[in-house]
Amino acid sequence: MRILVIGGTHFIGPAAVRCLHKTGHDITLFHRGQTESDDLPDVRHIHGDGERLADYAEDFERLAHEVVLDMRAMSEADVRAVMGAFRGIAQRVVTVSSMDVYRVAGRTYNVGEADPLPEEEWVRAIGRAAGWSGEVVVMPRDRLPEQLRWGGDSDQDLVADTTRIRAELGYAEGASRDEALRRTVAWERANPPTDVLPDMFDYAAEDAALARVG
Repeated sequence: MRILVIGGTHFIGPAAVRCLHKTGHDITLFHRGQTESDDLPDVRHIHGDGERLADYAEDFERLAHEVVLDMRAMSEADVRAVMGAFRGIAQRVVTVSSMDVYRVAGRTYNVGEADPLPEEEWVRAIGRAAGWSGEVVVMPRDRLPEQLRWGGDSDQDLVADTTRIRAELGYAEGASRDEALRRTVAWERANPPTDVLPDMFDYAAEDAALARVG
């Protein structure tokens, strides 16, 4: 199958590309050219601006992809733009994104665990995998340092039902939660980020906030 992957050069993208390539699909990557992963197989590349997909319609029509896999959509508007750009060109558009895309989705498959943990328990589980034995402190939003205040609404629970992807597509975890976290921590330690935003790691401000809580 001829598949166009939009993005696909970082985060989970290279893993998806490797899997598709290994199973015999003809893959083309469309991305900005700013990130060239060493983990990618030998596939076709088109460099361009994902915000101006219509400018590359001639290339897309010539390659006649059957499926478009969008790895970069972050919002409903992003998905609508991709669907509009490939209407009449590709047979299907598959988007890997957050729950915001539900408003334009034709059919949705939630990828997640059958027994998801609350955020506080996730922090503890990651800590155990990293060999950390510290204390998790739950702090009111108004007492958090500015860099740790999330812009979204966290006063409600968000739980995604994974029944459909398990029943219809046979999805199952390839490793236990503890083993997956162990592998993830090992990978993160072996591949530290090259670009770190210093404002995200103001430990002095965090210590001061903890001291105020007591």
